[in-house]
Amino acid sequence: MSTFVKLDDSDPYETFAVVMRRSRLGMNNAYLAAFAAHIRCAQLLQDHRWGTIGVSDAFGFPIFGVPEPVRQGPSEAELHAMWLDALAEDFQADQQASPVILVADDSLRRLARGIWGKPPTINEGGYGPTYGRGVTLTALLQAATNTLRHVSEWDETKTPSFPYQPPETFKKNSIAWKAMQSISIIQRAFGLGESGPIRDVVSMRVLIAVDGKLGTEAPSYKRFEEAVITAAREIAQAKGKTPARKLDEALQRQERVLDRAGRN
Repeated sequence: MSTFVKLDDSDPYETFAVVMRRSRLGMNNAYLAAFAAHIRCAQLLQDHRWGTIGVSDAFGFPIFGVPEPVRQGPSEAELHAMWLDALAEDFQADQQASPVILVADDSLRRLARGIWGKPPTINEGGYGPTYGRGVTLTALLQAATNTLRHVSEWDETKTPSFPYQPPETFKKNSIAWKAMQSISIIQRAFGLGESGPIRDVVSMRVLIAVDGKLGTEAPSYKRFEEAVITAAREIAQAKGKTPARKLDEALQRQERVLDRAGRN
């Protein structure tokens, strides 16, 4: 365990700035690895979908209703292997995305706790850019990290059961109430949990939503970092001008350190 974990007098502004700036290289690598795995998964699924058509004429167009079709393209065994490879890449994307959202969520919670004495709760409005049906970044990160911890429990225990009911339907602080705090946010952000139960983590979906450029530009960790810092500035500004100034000064100090070290 780190010597510094339990220090009570650590400066929340410096701590946030150090984590965000100094972890940039590691987070950037995980971020790009997550997107690379997601893109490989998408390509495998596309190849699998076209491969299952399996019947084509001399020009490559599919033919349906042929009594004894001649299969062109992947065999059944190859298609099965392709499907398993796509599944593996999907898992890889979420695994690589997970540390990125965990670090961001923890950093914002620690900053808020250091400034206000407590972190924002998941059912508050939250801070930062919004996604889906008005879900703020801080709320989305909390829901996503809770999914990492508890999605298997929700599926195994069927608590809460599908179709999901609003959080206020359940007794406050009950297991189902706590689960629905996160599930309702995931529903609003991604539309998941509306036509079927949530059985998987949403780490990669968060990165795609925050990046906002998939399919049009190369993924950029800088866009994710900027969204997190926007949320941090809103947290600081909610306490007044002095906290906001302290945060900006801490971020600028760490940026200068990286510039001198040639690590930016």
